[in-house]
Amino acid sequence: MSERWEPDDDELLSALGEALQEEDAVPPRVTAMGKGLFSLYSLEAELAALEQGDKLLAGVRSTSTGARELDFTLGTLTLHVELSSRQLSGQVVPPQPGEIDVQTQGDRPRRVEVDEVGWFTVTPPPRGEFRLLFLGADGLRAVTDWISG
Repeated sequence: MSERWEPDDDELLSALGEALQEEDAVPPRVTAMGKGLFSLYSLEAELAALEQGDKLLAGVRSTSTGARELDFTLGTLTLHVELSSRQLSGQVVPPQPGEIDVQTQGDRPRRVEVDEVGWFTVTPPPRGEFRLLFLGADGLRAVTDWISG
């Protein structure tokens, strides 16, 4: 094509360039859809039920601080969890290696290793509500219900 640009074409290209430079806030429906997709991440995991409820352990050095202890079970698998102000620690029973994803609403999951005897530690502990997704080396997936931090 050997036709020259019309003045209106330059104005149109300028307007398009300006529109591409503008940053719009993410619409609330897009954010809600993203959060819904986040929950699909653990869709194949089975829910580990809270067996022993939220025991408050006495602090070792002070009675004003304490740790919470929770046990979640799925069949013969138990996720034993202790939550303190310093860390979240736990053990998978029977012992087996794998990974734990600490999922908090509004943040990306934080993944930690579970060693061959089933121990894991998360430092610093999650703030607010969170849940744990255990990814066993053998393909087992177990997710806890939401836990208030």
